[in-house]
Amino acid sequence: MLFILPIVAVIKEPMRGQTEVLELEGAEYSYKIKIQDLKYIWKRKTNAYLILNGLDVIPAGMMVYGAIAFLQNERYMAVQDAYLAFLFIGLGFLLGPLIFGYLGDVWFKKNIRGRLYTCIICNFISLPLILIGIIVPFHGITDPKSLFFIIGICVGLIINSGIGPNWYSSLVDINLPENRGSMLSMATIVDSIFKSIGPILCGFLADLFNFQFAFIIAIIIWAISGIFWFPPIKYIAHDITEVKEIIKKRVQKSSKK
Repeated sequence: MLFILPIVAVIKEPMRGQTEVLELEGAEYSYKIKIQDLKYIWKRKTNAYLILNGLDVIPAGMMVYGAIAFLQNERYMAVQDAYLAFLFIGLGFLLGPLIFGYLGDVWFKKNIRGRLYTCIICNFISLPLILIGIIVPFHGITDPKSLFFIIGICVGLIINSGIGPNWYSSLVDINLPENRGSMLSMATIVDSIFKSIGPILCGFLADLFNFQFAFIIAIIIWAISGIFWFPPIKYIAHDITEVKEIIKKRVQKSSKK
């Protein structure tokens, strides 16, 4: 963090609406957020549904919190083996956003709903893989069946973590440049709140039952949260088109001055 701070201090902040403005005659985009914009933001139904979909980080918080204890107490792994398996599984959180963020962008260029479709696919295809990794019993790292857990969970998380970048990108697409920072901040706050619920819920369920039961509940929550991806499919084309039209009119007006 200390090494990053000096870099942040000297980097120039990108111009607001830079991408759209450069595409539209290179005019300056000078609009800033106003208090009354907050009401306008929530009139966009896509915003509300995408924020509600933040529920899908609760299971992620549960899995991260309970994974080591699950491997040690219920799958009888030695401490060092449990951490090694957890490190390998963690690769899923790094690779998924890169792979599926790119694929979401490619699909979006062909279909305005492409990022939402990517999120739906990532959500529901990942769940069977994660479930298999959880329910297949094994005894220690030397048990061949432990590969079901490590590979299933890793591949499942690679796919599931592809939701994140497409979620944030969709929030950018449906909001005016001056509102994007506020909307992303709101999404990050909600995301953090839901994520913090994960460890609490996991610990509560593991204490009452066990970690395997807690993880199965996590998968159920993932499946339920996936429902919130379907309503935005109806609204997102209208929202994106409207934003583009507003920006186009504003830039043309600015160019004439």
